[in-house]
Amino acid sequence: MEEIAKIEEKKVLSTKIKGAEVTFEDYGNGKGKITINDWGFNGSAFWGAVGESLFDFLLRINEDYFVSNLGSHETGEFNKKRTFANFRKQLREVLPFYTEMEWQKETLRYELKWKQEHEVYDDRSFVDIMGRFHKDLYYYNIKDKYERKEIEETIAGVCSECWHYIIHDEHREVKYLKDMFKHIKKAIKKYQEDETRN
Repeated sequence: MEEIAKIEEKKVLSTKIKGAEVTFEDYGNGKGKITINDWGFNGSAFWGAVGESLFDFLLRINEDYFVSNLGSHETGEFNKKRTFANFRKQLREVLPFYTEMEWQKETLRYELKWKQEHEVYDDRSFVDIMGRFHKDLYYYNIKDKYERKEIEETIAGVCSECWHYIIHDEHREVKYLKDMFKHIKKAIKKYQEDETRN
């Protein structure tokens, strides 16, 4: 007796969403695929065990999961302003403003501003330059040698793990997919409402 291969019936819907061609392929049995073709982005994702229709699945998931399946895993551009603000915030937490105020103003703030404006241009240079920032400071304006040593050690502690303060902007592809996901959900809801009316 010959075996007959069962052909899976799939439901394919294609529509334009924000100028992009979006194709939904629901294979049944909890399997589905979405494809987005746009001028600046082409991508697809397949899910083999979602336990529901593709539309119900897409309505249930969050945008981070959607983006992680379709998008780039690259980080966006280095945000120098927010990174330095983060670094300064950490310094303020461990070195109160009233501690050697004159030294902080004339030396610490001046050096931070100089580094931000003239030396740091990306995340690697930030780690390289700010990792040794405490060594570039002139501490001898601090008269009390014990306080001088404590301040130097405190700043060295902040500099020792300066990569924690780095902030990147969202990658443009991630921004695009987050926005597209909102519009896809709206289109699915409208489609399902139209289907229930008919």
